Amino acid sequence: MYLVDKDIYTFLNNGSLKETKQTAIYDGDYRCVSSVGYDLRANGFVNGDRLSAEFALEPSSSVIVESSETIHFDELTCGVVNIKNSRLRQGLSLEAPVHQPGHTTKIYFRLTNLSDKVINLYAGEMYAMLLFEQLHDSPEHSYQGTFQGETDYTGLAGYHALYKDQVEAVDKKILDLQE
Repeated sequence: MYLVDKDIYTFLNNGSLKETKQTAIYDGDYRCVSSVGYDLRANGFVNGDRLSAEFALEPSSSVIVESSETIHFDELTCGVVNIKNSRLRQGLSLEAPVHQPGHTTKIYFRLTNLSDKVINLYAGEMYAMLLFEQLHDSPEHSYQGTFQGETDYTGLAGYHALYKDQVEAVDKKILDLQE
């Protein structure tokens, strides 16, 4: 069951990030709450090893977006990130993981430009909506993975070596296509 605006308002906590047992949205904004979700504000765009406040997204290219908010999911709540309709119509596609119960993190998602035009992205704008889903029971084990407490994008983390050859092959194919 997706939670509604009345529930989401109770998650807003603009104080400092601290241990909590309840679902919380830190550095949130009441104006971002919609009837069934929370519109995430872009804090910036992962550009190499830095976070950029604006980004020119070329056709067929992707960028990782970092949310301004940090979210804590309690034991009975998980999060699903979806693209906003206006951004889908603009030509953007979005990929994001499901956020498991017990996870505390900034929200990171990948935007891909499917249009044939450059799309300029800006910090502060909203590209995605976070939906909160209530679970019927708490899981036996809550999230304790690699990205717990992630407030800076760590990229492929421990998987980098595993995918290095594949990424290089894709990069080469892209260069070949561009030539």
